[in-house]
Amino acid sequence: MGICRNVKLLILISLLSLLLSTCVENNKPEEKIGDGGILSGQPCSAPCFWDITPGVTTIQQATDILSTKLGLSNCDQWDTRNNGGSRGLQCSNITVDFDDKDLISGIGFSPANNITVDEIIKKYGNPDGVFIARLGIEMTPLLSCCYTITKRI
Repeated sequence: MGICRNVKLLILISLLSLLLSTCVENNKPEEKIGDGGILSGQPCSAPCFWDITPGVTTIQQATDILSTKLGLSNCDQWDTRNNGGSRGLQCSNITVDFDDKDLISGIGFSPANNITVDEIIKKYGNPDGVFIARLGIEMTPLLSCCYTITKRI
């Protein structure tokens, strides 16, 4: 009975060791993003996001930056221009839109840090406009609220 119990214990320990050896550090992009520079200015300030600047950065440069700085390699591209849409790139929780010249036209992301409207107003001033839309599908509707600030940069 003792030998059987020891064998079972040895098998259990071996299985647990195998499971632990397959574990890898999971640095989610969200953890690295922080506030995306919106408030902190790190690594760059809006409209720049992780050295990606709309109107300046190309799609190839953005892909390289997302891969090297945030460790994102499985990105999906879409092109819905034939249906009146846009084209862009989705990498985890980061969305990058680009224009016909392959320049970035917009960036969206989910910040790891909470950002309040008060903090944004303190840094950038009162919004010039507000855009509210219902997104998603009926079963999982989402509400999107966009504050626009028109400012020369």
